[in-house]
Amino acid sequence: GIQDLTYDDPNIFYLSIHRGSVRSQAKQGFYPWTGHHAEVGRGAGTGTNLNIVWGHGGMGNVEYAAAFVEIVLPLLSSFRPDLVIIACGFDAVKDDLLGDCGLSPDMYYNMTKSLLNTSLGPSIPIVVALEGGYNLDVSAECMEQVALALLDEPSLIDRNMDDNGSFWNSATTPLKKRKLNHIHDEGLENYWDHEQILSNNITNQETRFAVASIKRSRKALVNSGICHGNYLMSLSRESVKCSPDEKNTQIGMNKKKPEGGVASPLVSLEV
Repeated sequence: GIQDLTYDDPNIFYLSIHRGSVRSQAKQGFYPWTGHHAEVGRGAGTGTNLNIVWGHGGMGNVEYAAAFVEIVLPLLSSFRPDLVIIACGFDAVKDDLLGDCGLSPDMYYNMTKSLLNTSLGPSIPIVVALEGGYNLDVSAECMEQVALALLDEPSLIDRNMDDNGSFWNSATTPLKKRKLNHIHDEGLENYWDHEQILSNNITNQETRFAVASIKRSRKALVNSGICHGNYLMSLSRESVKCSPDEKNTQIGMNKKKPEGGVASPLVSLEV
């Protein structure tokens, strides 16, 4: 729906992370069989559409942190929007009836804070709209975590930890031992570091699938011929840089606001 509205608009960067099918043909995989990684925009909007598709279930905190660190946050800095709209899907939380993912409620806090803490600065407005979520008890906690992040308040004490402080979703155990009382500046770095994606020693199956999806989406964007500056981290040992000839194809950067002060461009992020 959102992608259809913005697909050919160069002033709106649409980015979606969703459970789906990695195939672009026929109805295979996960309903509604849309939002494939090869769909990167059309016409003037080429390079302003990106789908990160989880072709396997069980994607949790580590996998979403990887997507944010490797693609979402760098592209947000590159596009430099005047407005960010988030379609906040709580169906990616563990125990949702339909989402088939494994996020913890407090990960929504971390993802929201990471957007607020980008190089955009606090002056860029962020709108969060409720999208999905089919376990009302868990969705309510997720919404509370997002609201706390927007209010610049500390995250909740995770009520789902055992007496040893172990994370309730064992499939996505963070890199560092988490404390029962979440500290104010806890973020994605507790789950993911860029050096991990350069490693061939990832043992967790979900994380391997996630890395493959991230690389596939990034390749599709690079192949679109649109340069996103030097913000997009390389997923190999080689750096990513724009050549002089690519400067005229940069998206979002150095755009002038239209007369009347209407904000442009904007980012639509669907999680």
